[in-house]
Amino acid sequence: GATNGDLWIMDNDGTNAEALTVTADINEVTPSFSPDGNSVYFGKSENGGNYEIWLLNLQTENQTRVIQNPNPVNPNLYSGKTEDPVIDRNNAYIFFQSNDATWLFRSNIDGSNIMDFTTLSGGSVMEEDISTSPVADRVVFSSKRENWTSDIYTSSLNGEGTVKLTNSGGAVEPWW
Repeated sequence: GATNGDLWIMDNDGTNAEALTVTADINEVTPSFSPDGNSVYFGKSENGGNYEIWLLNLQTENQTRVIQNPNPVNPNLYSGKTEDPVIDRNNAYIFFQSNDATWLFRSNIDGSNIMDFTTLSGGSVMEEDISTSPVADRVVFSSKRENWTSDIYTSSLNGEGTVKLTNSGGAVEPWW
């Protein structure tokens, strides 16, 4: 049977539940479908190790590690949990959280060219809950960059043109 955090898929009404992963000592969490629905990106931790971003091809059932943790090129770029992948609607980028879910990063869809999205968008702390626009030209995310209170911001996919959308000090989990 399923143990730890396994991935499941089902119909909208809850019927036809099917396990995509059934793994002991491995946690699979925070799945995100690719725009074409043929793949699932997710956070994966083996034997209590660091979470990394993996890709599950739904046709072949093959799994491929996309984002390694720690980063093999720059080990200080991110650390801790690396999870919550979000795929832009053009299937060009992966946005993900790391450094114990306080920093946002962006990579190409194959995991290459990882960039610190938090710094690119003008932030410095506690950014999370990223979502891409339906036309794949902007993202929306929550940030505690002002006075440690959470508000919603939007920016381009490159982190440029960042605009604060709320002033509530408690806005989280935006979704397009």
